[in-house]
Amino acid sequence: MEIHGIFIAQSGHYGRDFFSTSDLTSQYDQYVTRNQLTTVGTVVSNGRTGTAWSNGTGFQTRLDYYDQQLAFSPPPFTPTASTDYKFALWREQ
Repeated sequence: MEIHGIFIAQSGHYGRDFFSTSDLTSQYDQYVTRNQLTTVGTVVSNGRTGTAWSNGTGFQTRLDYYDQQLAFSPPPFTPTASTDYKFALWREQ
């Protein structure tokens, strides 16, 4: 599988749910373990990303590539950052 874009998980995590062959009927077993995930773009996640699991399920190979075009020509509705940088003080309340 190859995906392109900016993937944002603001309050959760980016990933794929955990499945085991015992959770599904046999007709879906082919989807439990996949060969390769190629991500072209950016992943922003509040939590840990998870696309492979310790039991051998998920994506066996994961390739991540940064797409420089996204910095200059982002997709519609992409949050922007100001070019006017300044220090901000943070304090827990």
